[in-house]
Amino acid sequence: MYLQRNKSVNRKTGKVYTSVILSSKYREGKKVKTRSIANLSHMPDEMILHIENMLKSDRETMVSLKDISVSCCIDYGYVSVLLQLLHALRIHNVSQRYVTVMIAPSHTAQITVNL
Repeated sequence: MYLQRNKSVNRKTGKVYTSVILSSKYREGKKVKTRSIANLSHMPDEMILHIENMLKSDRETMVSLKDISVSCCIDYGYVSVLLQLLHALRIHNVSQRYVTVMIAPSHTAQITVNL
């Protein structure tokens, strides 16, 4: 997979339009064809850059939630470990989200996390 960047110019106004498309190439017989997977033009530039870096990376960057487990920690330790993990995986560059964390059986907290 790769990002395909297209530019088109309106001849009357001279305005330049750009699009970013997530594509992949495949072979059908002797012909090489391109498949468009998703149009990323509406996404912010930093998210497109993050996706592009992920595609160029030679190591596995995606982590399943099933692979993350915490056996024992203090009340704030779990959140700290989770935030450090998100930062180490560079997920903090993608967007901002609200995370609801259960601190104790009767207490929950809503935390703003820059993901």
